[in-house]
Amino acid sequence: MSALNDLDEKLLDPRWYRTDAYLEGFQRLRDEDPVHWTEDARYGKDFWAVTRHDDLEELLLNDRDFSNRRDVHVPRSPKRMTPEERHAQGFDVLMPFLDNPMHDVYRRPFNRHFSKPAIGKLRQLTDDTIDGILDELAETGIDEAVNGFALSVSTRVVLHWYGVPDEDWAKVQRAVYASGRGFVPSTEDERSENDHNGIWDYSRQLAADRMKAPKEDFLSAVVSTKVDGEPMSLHEATATIFILLEGAVGNTRNALAYGLWLLLANPDQAELLRTNPELMNSAVDEVIRHAANSPTRLRVANRDLEFGGQEIRFGDWMVGFTKSANFDERRYDSPMTFDITRNDGPGITFGSGVHNCLGRHLARLEMSVAFSKLYERFIPEFAGDVVWGNDSPGARLLAEMPMTLRAR
Repeated sequence: MSALNDLDEKLLDPRWYRTDAYLEGFQRLRDEDPVHWTEDARYGKDFWAVTRHDDLEELLLNDRDFSNRRDVHVPRSPKRMTPEERHAQGFDVLMPFLDNPMHDVYRRPFNRHFSKPAIGKLRQLTDDTIDGILDELAETGIDEAVNGFALSVSTRVVLHWYGVPDEDWAKVQRAVYASGRGFVPSTEDERSENDHNGIWDYSRQLAADRMKAPKEDFLSAVVSTKVDGEPMSLHEATATIFILLEGAVGNTRNALAYGLWLLLANPDQAELLRTNPELMNSAVDEVIRHAANSPTRLRVANRDLEFGGQEIRFGDWMVGFTKSANFDERRYDSPMTFDITRNDGPGITFGSGVHNCLGRHLARLEMSVAFSKLYERFIPEFAGDVVWGNDSPGARLLAEMPMTLRAR
């Protein structure tokens, strides 16, 4: 048994990430066995744990030898999905779960909508939306920041742009939030499936409505998109709306909340940002690097090959840990330090290669405006102990963060 096998059943255990113990564990793996064979009886699947930055980047860039066919992240259960199950949950047409050439068939039509220039046109909408949220908080106050601010920002900006009816926003919030909570491998499959189905059914309703009666909104543009020169089917449109809702609302909420925690925990950096707004881009990248809210990256080997000094076999699972790669001393100086003047980019949080995050420019815009406007108007302060959630393995996501706001 390897001296590192004491870590095997911890890597996918969300409880491990509630304290800083995981930092020392990843340090050991990076130093001693960066591509580590992990025997995880608790999860029910053995895999290779990839913990160094450059190894993970190489893994993500090599979409010929490593496939997304099982999932983009470590799934709740390692049990194989049948073709019927994949179709029922949309995995047969969801971009993140496809390899090329089919991945590009579905993604290319949407790249222009999420390009940096296109997202830049949403600046006024984002400004107005966040101003409105802060106006409300000035009147009502706030006692908790994760859902009281971060979720409000990610929901209102995105759903307004998409054209989701106002009266449905709360329902979408609850469904998206629930679908990512409580990662307990192999024990919550039914609950997870119900949450997935709730968002899926709503996405199908939106797709059907826009196909029947198009409007001047983004969802109508989605359902009118052509694939290989032909109109999207209802199934394809449903899957696209599903991933756009779940990705844009949930991931931005998590990153924004983590960023607030970092700024509150590092008041010198918060004041530096407030007085030097030109640092906003590097500050957002530093937040994204620390947040690492896409915690695991799963690939499946398409053939026998050597990788990172190890003999990989066809069908082996390769699990990259973003939270480790983003703090690799071989890539970053003083990686644990939160330094908004750093110019090293966002780490591998947004992925790399063909599967890099479609909504990365939108997330950056929302976070930039939110941090800027919040600190212009208020002095945020901790109001109690934070509660760390256990949404996914490899992640340290905030469930609750008591916070108060004092007007400047």
